[in-house]
Amino acid sequence: MVDNYMPTSAKGGLTRKERREMMNALSNSQIDEAILSVTGTSWRKVAPVIVMTGEILGDNLPKDEAGPDLIADRIGALIHDGRLLAQGDIKKWRRSEVRKPASN
Repeated sequence: MVDNYMPTSAKGGLTRKERREMMNALSNSQIDEAILSVTGTSWRKVAPVIVMTGEILGDNLPKDEAGPDLIADRIGALIHDGRLLAQGDIKKWRRSEVRKPASN
């Protein structure tokens, strides 16, 4: 598991206030459920996971760059919690991959 995740706000993205406002529309568990629904046990690039998750969440997700950044933050949280595995630098969406851990 790669543990080099940095929240978007730490790199000049969303502020805590902006993130709280967005969370009024979506809960972390709703976003996590959508992310996990488009990932399997095979490696998949982060960029398409973000796009497919955005399509599932639809109008509940902010339309500007805040929407994909919010999904990316949740992918990082899922990696940190061990619910997803990552290879590569997940801040580079097109050059990194995620998958669910294989069931034992």
